[in-house]
Amino acid sequence: MNIDERLERLAERHEALAQSVEMLRDSIFESARKAEADHDGFKADHERFKADHDRFMADMAVLRASNDADHAKFRLELADLRDSVRSLAETSANLVAVSNAHERRIGRIESAA
Repeated sequence: MNIDERLERLAERHEALAQSVEMLRDSIFESARKAEADHDGFKADHERFKADHDRFMADMAVLRASNDADHAKFRLELADLRDSVRSLAETSANLVAVSNAHERRIGRIESAA
């Protein structure tokens, strides 16, 4: 093989190598572009999720405050109900005592007659 053939072969290899390097460079640039686009998409998703999370936490705080207020109201209503039941029980006991007293008086009146 003479020098011209060797140079020709070397030039062919150089051309093939240059094409491979070009394809590799293009592939790397395309991958970098896609990675940057993915990053931007992930960043937008993150911001959206963070905003959703913040709204959720605000809603939870409102619900917690509402629940605490409802719980306090329920406790007051329960205390009122307990007082009403206690009062009703006392009134019932008084009515039973009055009824028993009337029965005894009727019994005495009937025995005296």
